[in-house]
Amino acid sequence: MNMIDDLVVFLFEIAERESRKMETSAPTSREGYELEDTISLAVAEFREKKGYTDIAPYPPRYELDFPTLSGQKHQFDMVVRRGDDLIIVLECKRRKGISTKDQLVCFGGKLVDYGLGFRVHNQTVLIRGIFLSTASIPDSSAIYALGSAILPIAPNMPPVQYLLTKIDRSSSLWEPLTELKRLMSIPWPQIIDYAPRRDAREILFSYKQYYALWTKEVEHKDGKS
Repeated sequence: MNMIDDLVVFLFEIAERESRKMETSAPTSREGYELEDTISLAVAEFREKKGYTDIAPYPPRYELDFPTLSGQKHQFDMVVRRGDDLIIVLECKRRKGISTKDQLVCFGGKLVDYGLGFRVHNQTVLIRGIFLSTASIPDSSAIYALGSAILPIAPNMPPVQYLLTKIDRSSSLWEPLTELKRLMSIPWPQIIDYAPRRDAREILFSYKQYYALWTKEVEHKDGKS
């Protein structure tokens, strides 16, 4: 597993943990900021523990100083830089219930602005978006995310990277899940070139099928251990 896949798995574990906390704690007006600060500190500790010196987490609520199509700069809940070739931007939502598509659309608009700006200004760096939520992500929102090169992470949508950590390479699911991970990990602006050959609905349908099969396999494996 590469460092970005490892980071994605780590972020999902945070989403799960924070979701469980939501079940027992009263909501506060600072929930969003608290989650951003928690993740920022956790990623910094993750970097040190793993020795991933190529990963550089920026302070929470960071305004990304790169060219956009509109000429406007945008703030993100969290930014993580990998060397000189990749920027990962996060939108973090700590709440109960269901995440709304409006939240994803707002985040997606920023990502598109940077992605097109990178293409227009011939930037060599790539940018990937992650929408991390403690609330469930409905299908309509997941389809928008996948179509906009955003990786959704939520208790009801564990990332493929996490699924792969729970099965063996000999599993019949290994190859299809690895291919699905590739389709769900295409960054901006490369997604522009792949868009005509990608169908977000089909990607989500495949994910849900494989997730159901994965659940049975893992339950069977745990039952035998």
